[in-house]
Amino acid sequence: MGLVRISVMKKRMSLKDFELHLTDSRDIIDHWGEEFPEVIRNTKKIADRCDVEIELGRILIPKYPLPDGENEHLYLNLD
Repeated sequence: MGLVRISVMKKRMSLKDFELHLTDSRDIIDHWGEEFPEVIRNTKKIADRCDVEIELGRILIPKYPLPDGENEHLYLNLD
């Protein structure tokens, strides 16, 4: 079972090649606003309707069902 799981884990999508950060809204508008003005307007409408507070300094990871006998550390890190 361990070899199969390692093989599957190696094929999983990785986020290491993605830029995962927040970009200043002015930079987005400068870059995309002229080409996609409706997208910018609609994004603003959606943002104005959102009301969420996210506590900074904490890692927020959703709960995920684990197989019996597994803990998060072993399951995610293959220790």
